Amino acid sequence: MRYVLGPLVDQGLHAYQYVNYIHAKQFMFDRLLVGIGSWNFDVYSAENNHECAIFCLDESLRQQMERQFTLDMINSVPMIPERQLIRSK
Repeated sequence: MRYVLGPLVDQGLHAYQYVNYIHAKQFMFDRLLVGIGSWNFDVYSAENNHECAIFCLDESLRQQMERQFTLDMINSVPMIPERQLIRSK
């Protein structure tokens, strides 16, 4: 996950990694666009894996996913920017 999201986290993106394993991914962009699926959100998955995701602007679905996302945060840890990881060693 750090390989894909690390550069974005280093630029200020807030990302969290779910501690318990689940293959499905949940995406939320600016509390407007939501998505769910098994796609790993990288070029390799898009071109080589037979996985998918669906993205939606539906307000009711967004509210449901936001509630579940909040519950999932209990078992998640924030991804730390690389510069902070180096400094803390």
